Amino acid sequence: METKQPNIERLIARKISGDITDDELMQLFAWVENAEENANLYRQLISVMSEQAIQEKKELVWQKTMVKSKLVNRAGSKLVSIFRSREWRVAAMLAVIFLIPLLLGKFGEDGNGNGLMHTVKGEDVTTSFYLPDGSLVVLARGSVIRYSDDYSCANRELELEGKAFLNIKACCVNPVVVKTGRTCTVANSGSINIDYSEDNVDVAVKSGMVAVVDSSKYRIVCPLIKIRPANALNVKVKSPLTNDNLAFDKEKINYSENEGFSKKPMGNECEVFGWKDREMCFHEKSIYHIAKVISQWFGTNVELKGNIDPTARFSGSFQDPDLKFLLEQLFREDIYSFKIKGDNLIIKAQ
Repeated sequence: METKQPNIERLIARKISGDITDDELMQLFAWVENAEENANLYRQLISVMSEQAIQEKKELVWQKTMVKSKLVNRAGSKLVSIFRSREWRVAAMLAVIFLIPLLLGKFGEDGNGNGLMHTVKGEDVTTSFYLPDGSLVVLARGSVIRYSDDYSCANRELELEGKAFLNIKACCVNPVVVKTGRTCTVANSGSINIDYSEDNVDVAVKSGMVAVVDSSKYRIVCPLIKIRPANALNVKVKSPLTNDNLAFDKEKINYSENEGFSKKPMGNECEVFGWKDREMCFHEKSIYHIAKVISQWFGTNVELKGNIDPTARFSGSFQDPDLKFLLEQLFREDIYSFKIKGDNLIIKAQ
């Protein structure tokens, strides 16, 4: 089989740079999915060529740093005699070195050496920002999302730890792909909520359509997966897309390593999506569920003590609640007491 490797190398280079067109991207997809050897070759080429791109960016940063250093030296030519001393020369070199992180801004290589990455962390109940393609992301407290500095309509790849709401802008044929551990969540447009912890992921769809795929079990180069089934693309492999991992409006998919995929109606919309608007909602939930919600919402360690009734259920809706007010509204004084000390909360059944 003829692979036309030089042309493929060109397409991969254009994908890494973010200059690839939609037609070229579909050519690359078709070539990768045509054979296992193509998929393996793609992995090797993308790794090598991404590393070359990273090195070129590092060299560019260094060149800019040296230019700035020379400009500083010229501006301070009247003080040249001072800098002749050994101590000042060392200080000047250290100043140049510390300029490098400033030039890089919030970029940094990820743990796998996959390039220069943006990292955004949820520092409050909600942290909102827009991606370069115009899509809105809302992060929950303590959650982290990463994306490459070449993120564009040709490369809409994200990596998530924790919980995030995404309002995905339909700007091109290439879908947004959110990697969460062993799974990839794929969507072209719409509003979705992804809640990931360890080997469990919940994906709820407010609008649109998503696919959630266990990338370790199928011959897929994630994130080159399509929303459409493989047979619609004339690909001669078993499609990983089934009824259980395709979700539409008001549906929810759960994946766990032990149980696999399951799908069901989304349920109470406020419970799933309310947090993004800083509204805490729950209906007929146990005290253990409430303790988990409080811990995530306020960044607080919650400890339950005493004779806890596991059958007790709680319901409520609170707009941007204060912790003490929330506890007073939820727990009757004759049944529960609570103590707040720093980042620790103790709830004790009487």
